[in-house]
Amino acid sequence: MVVSSRAVEFQESYSASIRGRQDVDIVPQVSGRITRLCVKEGEQVKTGQVLAVIDQVPYQAALRTAQANVSAAQAKVETARIELQGKQALFDEKVISDYELSLARNGLAVALAELEQAKAQETDARNNLSYTEIKSP
Repeated sequence: MVVSSRAVEFQESYSASIRGRQDVDIVPQVSGRITRLCVKEGEQVKTGQVLAVIDQVPYQAALRTAQANVSAAQAKVETARIELQGKQALFDEKVISDYELSLARNGLAVALAELEQAKAQETDARNNLSYTEIKSP
């Protein structure tokens, strides 16, 4: 028997599944129709990259409404301040009662509370608009 070297080819097959390094469920924080997909299935993405955009029109309108409500509330505060100043002057001259002055003070307190509420709604609307861009975690 003679020993010789020759190329031998082995062929083996295995079953396998290929998975990404990390699977993440993406759940948008606002509802709506997706108007734009920014990536393709299986594409590698970076942290913070925009994946899709939800229809922004209703959220932009809500923000504009909230901003208008803040402006209106600011005007109410100014009106209440002017009214309180006038009532204070009348009270100092003993023209009106303590009750009427208290009403003016309460009117200003209510106007200030409404302003804070309007500002909170504006913040909420601004956040909702930002949530229309679905980003990778």
